[in-house]
Amino acid sequence: MASANPRQLTAASNRMQLKKERRMFSTSDDSAMTKQVQATHAPDGREIDVKPLIQIVDEILIQIIARSVEGHEHVID
Repeated sequence: MASANPRQLTAASNRMQLKKERRMFSTSDDSAMTKQVQATHAPDGREIDVKPLIQIVDEILIQIIARSVEGHEHVID
């Protein structure tokens, strides 16, 4: 029986940790998060065009999804 490669174990451990973090975030208390945002938000009247930022995030997500569909995995250090 072959033993697991240490890099494979690390990658698997990282994936498990990410899943745990996602699960914790998805079950977090929305009202507590809303209260924190409201408590720390200090509008100063400026308006910011967020479309370029959203386009960057969109492109990143497209690349991540494409890689996961193709079977590529990227381990975050």
